[in-house]
Amino acid sequence: MIVPSEISFRLTLWNMTPEQRLDRLERIAGLMVRAGLRARRHGREQDEKINMIIDAQMKSDKRFHAQIRERDEKFDAQMHERDERFGVLEGKVIEAQIRNEERFAKLAQTQTELTESHVATNRRLETLIEIVIEQRNGGAH
Repeated sequence: MIVPSEISFRLTLWNMTPEQRLDRLERIAGLMVRAGLRARRHGREQDEKINMIIDAQMKSDKRFHAQIRERDEKFDAQMHERDERFGVLEGKVIEAQIRNEERFAKLAQTQTELTESHVATNRRLETLIEIVIEQRNGGAH
């Protein structure tokens, strides 16, 4: 179906001289070239914006990785320091355990000697009691 504006366009086109047609074609070509240039310029601007975003992201990644590396180094240094302190403390604990073992051994020896002394004292006391009883009994007979 042909629209009335299309009929008007076709009649106008038939009524144009070849010179007018060529001028019209040149104007249309010029408009197309300008639209193409505008599209290319817009594309380049978009490319520049994308490149700016990529650059910003790359800088951010570098800073982020540097921060992570710095934190890792601090953590490693802290762990090394703690390991050293733990080693010193572990040595002190081991020394204290050895001293305690020596003290416990001495205490056990002293307790054994005390028990033996107690047993000997009890024997002597029993002997003394027997002597006293015998003297009382002998003296009463």
